[in-house]
Amino acid sequence: MPIKLFDLVPQPGGVFFSPSCLRTRLALIHKQLPFEVEEVTYHDLRFVWNDRLGVQKATAPFVQREDGSYLMDSDEIAAYLDKEYPDRPNLFLPDAASPVDLDSAEYSTARQAAADFAKVAPPKALFSLYAPRIAKLLDTETRAYWISDARLGQGVWAYISSRTAEDEAKVAQQLQTQIATVTTHHLASSGLFFSSPSKPDYAVRPPYAGHSKGFADLPCPYRTLPFCPATASSALCLPNSRTTSSTSTSVSPAGSSG
Repeated sequence: MPIKLFDLVPQPGGVFFSPSCLRTRLALIHKQLPFEVEEVTYHDLRFVWNDRLGVQKATAPFVQREDGSYLMDSDEIAAYLDKEYPDRPNLFLPDAASPVDLDSAEYSTARQAAADFAKVAPPKALFSLYAPRIAKLLDTETRAYWISDARLGQGVWAYISSRTAEDEAKVAQQLQTQIATVTTHHLASSGLFFSSPSKPDYAVRPPYAGHSKGFADLPCPYRTLPFCPATASSALCLPNSRTTSSTSTSVSPAGSSG
């Protein structure tokens, strides 16, 4: 059986909006692996997948591997794909000849650089920009849970929802400055980022795709970044794309069995 990606939607048939899920989708495409996509909702995660995955809090993305077992978390999935499919293009050293020595200093450096880069745009800051837009896509039950103090913390949603367009623009500008600084450093020192599709591109591209397609009114902190053309122009990067590779794939509705 091919790999199955469980990709988050706000409600059955809705847009694929999750940056974390898009990172895994892009990683699978990069590895040139056939895979299927199954929609999963927040309701499914809370009431179905906690037990199935044997975890306290199921999160997306997760994948069902070819042997039927499951793996959760986009970074864990990326590491697994490089280890399990060494003959396919490497996620962290895309220009290196395959197979890449995963114990090499070069590979470790590339993984650490990707991890450092992913931290540049703090998740909380990005969430504060996207949350009001995502909330509008959710069904009534899910939205009540998603914006609750029990999930976010006391007063968090009240603060986010009270911010003005000017407040959001300031956050976007601060993020843009941080990202530009790190991007310039890596382009100058090693050329690891944005020269060809790789894991750092996939860490940054998903929020940019959300701006380009799903949330056009969002002040985008990634607007001026020099994305690799192969990454930026591909329709596969868009959050509502249900095409997954050149091979035959399918999308199953949220709530179907995995």
